[in-house]
Amino acid sequence: MGQFAVIGLGNFGYYLGSYLYEKGHEVIALDISKSQVQKMK
Repeated sequence: MGQFAVIGLGNFGYYLGSYLYEKGHEVIALDISKSQVQKMK
């Protein structure tokens, strides 16, 4: 599958990263908020 980087985990970025991960892609998530990044794990 593909590899994606999501920069910014606000409403859209969080949804996009979650969706891509659920579809089997590798996702690297970046955000200024450590708590948002932890939620993505």
